[in-house]
Amino acid sequence: MLRAIKSLISLYLVIFLAGLAGFFLLINLFNPETSSWYVFAALYFSIFVASFGIATLLVSFVRYVFSSRIGIFSERDVVLRQSSWLGLLVTSGFILQSLRLLNIFTAVLLILVFGILELYFLNK
Repeated sequence: MLRAIKSLISLYLVIFLAGLAGFFLLINLFNPETSSWYVFAALYFSIFVASFGIATLLVSFVRYVFSSRIGIFSERDVVLRQSSWLGLLVTSGFILQSLRLLNIFTAVLLILVFGILELYFLNK
């Protein structure tokens, strides 16, 4: 059991570091004024991977602290789904900010949409 937990945490950490490395690589290699759309797509994908990786670590830690310590890693699908929502939330926020569409109203609306989606899947 302990070995499985260590392997999951190391996998989540590798995912986070891969996304972070891709983000910094794209930031340092490409000029945003002359780049094409696929560079921005790769940038937003690396932001999603990095935020997904850190969210899996944070969600796993929060679920470990506030729920039963035995069955926490048996519900990996819930952790992955919640981390996907958080990754999509962060990436959507960055996309909206780059388009100058992010304000308090759209941020609250975005959080509500992802919260309602998570509530739907929890009650399903």
